Amino acid sequence: PVIAFKGKPRAAANGALEIEYTLTDDYGATAARAEIEPLDADPAASPVYPLPEFALNLPSRASKDHSALTSRNITEHPLSGTKVTVTLVAEDAAGHIGKSPALEMVLPARPFYNPLAAAIAEQRQIFALDSRKMPEALQYSRAMTLRPEETIPDITQFLLIKSAQTRMAIAYDDAAFRDTADYMWQIATGIEDGALSDAERRLREAQDALSKALEEGASDAEIARLMQELRDAMQNYLSEM
Repeated sequence: PVIAFKGKPRAAANGALEIEYTLTDDYGATAARAEIEPLDADPAASPVYPLPEFALNLPSRASKDHSALTSRNITEHPLSGTKVTVTLVAEDAAGHIGKSPALEMVLPARPFYNPLAAAIAEQRQIFALDSRKMPEALQYSRAMTLRPEETIPDITQFLLIKSAQTRMAIAYDDAAFRDTADYMWQIATGIEDGALSDAERRLREAQDALSKALEEGASDAEIARLMQELRDAMQNYLSEM
């Protein structure tokens, strides 16, 4: 199989990773995937989660250039927002495997507009990428709750964070680390989503995506696509208002 990137992977307005590629094979491709690995990772690191899975759609028969597009949201994975390498892999009916050259990029991350939610997500990422750094993440969390009357006025949010600290302190194996990381993601997204309606969040995401594309000199077609996403998000927001 011959598989190759068709342009650079990009982030959709909702943070999903979009990969466009071409795939050809004499025997007929049966499966394809993107292998995502951390760039310059510490070989001794002990990650809490396995590497993200990213299955690729096969090109349709109607595609003249054998191209396809796959979009998946993997922002929950702690690698989001970090530098990674992405390699496309395809398999055919004869058992042959083809790979593309590795491409370096920063994996799209979910934006957090609420500072408290962003801090919790960052603490989670610290130990989720390397469980040996749990003491560092716990210290960061405890520092955040030293003066809760100034930083965490909502008593429910304060109690959730304190319960997370307890889980962080007693976690001792892979299952406990994953359970704690899952719990902290729920807290972070719960705080974030509680402060924003879905329509307002989509509008901000669309604004950020368009702004980033303009700064990076994206193509006219990409700008037009993002402009339409922004118009749709604005219409949904106005309808909600």
